[in-house]
Amino acid sequence: MTLPKPNWGWASLPFLLLVWVALASRFPSYVLPQPWVVAHEALRWLADGSLLVQLRASLLEELAGFCGAVLVAVLLGSAGGLSRRFRDFISPLNSLFMAIPPIAWAPLILIIFGLGFFSIVLVIFIAAVFPMAVTLQEGVQSIRGGEVRAARTLGANRW
Repeated sequence: MTLPKPNWGWASLPFLLLVWVALASRFPSYVLPQPWVVAHEALRWLADGSLLVQLRASLLEELAGFCGAVLVAVLLGSAGGLSRRFRDFISPLNSLFMAIPPIAWAPLILIIFGLGFFSIVLVIFIAAVFPMAVTLQEGVQSIRGGEVRAARTLGANRW
């Protein structure tokens, strides 16, 4: 009978906390505060309601950027999957935007649009739209003729 190997995954969080404490002791508190200072502030913000206000604002920005990205990605990906001409047209743009990390667009977007709701939504949009569009395009292209015929037999039209 063999004993199961111990799982040391639980030790990663206390280890991370110890590393945080050790690093925080080497830096000023405005650069890297101690964990208990962060926990105290988080509890204070939770008690006065400001944390929930900020979480709500962040969630709205994320939701707006993601929903916009889904809408545009479905249009671009479907069109690219169905039309060779459109795929050839959009492919360089996909390559350009996917080659540049989304966070690299943030300074340019902040310079052009300033800090605000639209800038944050636009960075999230850029981060999400092109990977989704390419994935959807490849998914549409991978549909085999037999699957299309089976769907048409069941009453589906081209759309």
